Amino acid sequence: MPISIVGLRKWLALMAGGFIVIVVLFYLYAQRRAEQVSHEVPAPLPYQVQQSTQDFELSKSEHGRTLFTVRAARTVQFKQGGRASLRDVNIIIYGKESNRFDQIYGKNFEYDPKTGEIAGIGPVHIDLEGNAQGPARPDQTPPEVLQNPIHIDTTDLVFNEKTGNAATHGVVNFKMAQASGSAVGARYIAKENTLVIDSNVDITVLGANPSHILAAHAAVTKIPRQVVLDKAVLIQEKEKIAADVATIFFKPDNTAYRIIGNGSVQGQTSTGIKARAERADYLLNPHNTFHSGVLTGNVHVEQAGAKPMQGTAQQVSMEFAADNQLSKMRAVKDVKLLQSQVPVPGQVQQAELDSDAVDFRFKPGQQLDHADTSGKAQIVILTSPAAPKPRSAGQPVIAKSSTASSVPIPTTLTARKFHAVFGDDNQIKFVRGAPDAKIVSQNPGQPDRVSTSRTVDASFSDEGAISKVVQTGEVHYVEGQREAWADKGTYTPSDMILTLNGSPRIVEKSMTTTADVLRMNRQSGQALANGHVKTTYSELKPQPGGAMLASSDPIHVVSASMTADRNSNLAVYSGGARLWQGGNVVRAPAITFNRADRSMLAEGVFPQRVDTLFLQTEATGAISQTHVTANHLDYSDPQRRAHFSGGVVMRSAQGTVTADDAIAYLLPRGQRPAARESAKGSDDTPSQIDHVVADGHVVVQQPGRRATGNHLVYTAAQAKYVLTGGNPSIFDAERGSVNGDSLTFYSHDDRVLVESKGTSPAITQTRPK
Repeated sequence: MPISIVGLRKWLALMAGGFIVIVVLFYLYAQRRAEQVSHEVPAPLPYQVQQSTQDFELSKSEHGRTLFTVRAARTVQFKQGGRASLRDVNIIIYGKESNRFDQIYGKNFEYDPKTGEIAGIGPVHIDLEGNAQGPARPDQTPPEVLQNPIHIDTTDLVFNEKTGNAATHGVVNFKMAQASGSAVGARYIAKENTLVIDSNVDITVLGANPSHILAAHAAVTKIPRQVVLDKAVLIQEKEKIAADVATIFFKPDNTAYRIIGNGSVQGQTSTGIKARAERADYLLNPHNTFHSGVLTGNVHVEQAGAKPMQGTAQQVSMEFAADNQLSKMRAVKDVKLLQSQVPVPGQVQQAELDSDAVDFRFKPGQQLDHADTSGKAQIVILTSPAAPKPRSAGQPVIAKSSTASSVPIPTTLTARKFHAVFGDDNQIKFVRGAPDAKIVSQNPGQPDRVSTSRTVDASFSDEGAISKVVQTGEVHYVEGQREAWADKGTYTPSDMILTLNGSPRIVEKSMTTTADVLRMNRQSGQALANGHVKTTYSELKPQPGGAMLASSDPIHVVSASMTADRNSNLAVYSGGARLWQGGNVVRAPAITFNRADRSMLAEGVFPQRVDTLFLQTEATGAISQTHVTANHLDYSDPQRRAHFSGGVVMRSAQGTVTADDAIAYLLPRGQRPAARESAKGSDDTPSQIDHVVADGHVVVQQPGRRATGNHLVYTAAQAKYVLTGGNPSIFDAERGSVNGDSLTFYSHDDRVLVESKGTSPAITQTRPK
């Protein structure tokens, strides 16, 4: 919008300085002829006429001053009916103040006293010249110096001394210091004080920046003093402006003071900017400089190319400084300013500023400096989803949102007021909104994502797209059942990520996460946290069928980072992750937790391993710990099943068990082994082990005893171990080694049951001292 207004100002100024001069001089000439000839020459002619075969002279004087003189250098012949044929005619008009020296001359003229017509036959020439020294000098003395005379050539000019009207149907050519041009047909209507140029107005304005003016029709009137151009077009180099009707108004001294364009005012600059409006109205200072202007009615500006832009409003008001420099501009009523990014595969964005009113300020050189909105205002960003980036090694896999699509996602920024800063290319570079800033992002099939703050700052890239949006002060984010708080929020439309800093906190379905930095994908709903991550799952309902995580106590998780997906209910904690409920704890380099069914997958990364702590109720009612380390843990609370793999080590008060793989089956929450129902202690120990199945290089280490095999079944109720596979054996420090196909022993006594496969299996039972 602003660039086109500058162009419009320049074009209209050229029109005022070039074309107006021409048509006004036509007007002055016709007016003088009407006032000084026709109105002063009644019929019959009361003049002294000297006629001969060689000379003819006709003059008119008033108060001792000659108004005009008509001379014919050759034969004067009166024809039938009183008409006279004049040769080599020269008409000089001095004016009432003797300040003119206008001449009309040609080879052949004809005068009819009955009709009052003085007609030029063939070419007629007109020289219009002021004579400032005339009043102080004798009559009929030509100017000492001709100052920029205007020369006009036409044909068949007819002047009626009775009506004061003058007309020609031929081509009118003119030439002066500032411009030259032509038209077809001209008429002066004395009664209306109107000069009409019939068609084909074509004017070339000379100077450092020559321009071309075209019009289908023109009219100059005395009351009011104005010039009206139909279908006016001005062309300067590659710049162009056109209007259905252009009207230029004059003061009594014939200086222009106002220009109005009506009906489809359109313009185009050399840079490809196009503008249009229904009406343009400009006020001029002396010397044809612009004072102010108003564009009204569907004002529209557009710029194509590498940095597309469009602007619309119902009215645009302008103020000009010295040298026609645009200083202020105010756009009101449905103001829209749209900047688009050049399409990039996988990433397209456009930003639109909407407001009730926008005030623009300009810096020297007609460059936009800044703008301020008033009334209701918003910025709408349309962003297409970016192409997914390749997943780096070790990065957890999060289920992709089923709602993702290629439809552009609208994000709306609102505030009580926006302040925009422009670059040298008249493109918005920065926008600040305050107070009551708000961002709303919409995605079909998902809840709106809303964030509020005291202020919002939007930065634009060199390509014209919004590159970053920063919210500060009491940032609050809402997305369905997800809420977040922070001191600062940064949103990047390219990847649709909202980053929260300054004590960020996020809450969703009784899940609360704090971290140094929180990130949320506003399209997929994925959340990422980094630095001192802590998550608390609260308001849990007890799960009678569960075990390790079945209590109603909060579940806590801490780690260095977290990635959570709201659609899959998965949260991946990595970097020294630790999860616990009550006294049950799992430590691992990475833990994936599913809050829907309270299951988890813990992964170790050498040399760090998965470390799990179970609380157990002993036969005495005392609470003991079972400590398990492994490379992997897969736990399902509904199944009460903990699967350990990779160098499993299980330590308890009864001893240590190592194996390649081990599965611990837990009792339902609150249930104890049958052999310990009478024991005193907690009735709600959630991690009570029912039995354990271990495979691969099994080693059981107890005080004074070491057993090996390939398969172990441990039953907690009887503290019973059954070891099979791989020629199991037990080594006792006092009794030596015992081998068999199956070895059964207990933690609470010294019994050992040995079974061997054969026709007569032998069973040995020992009771060491």
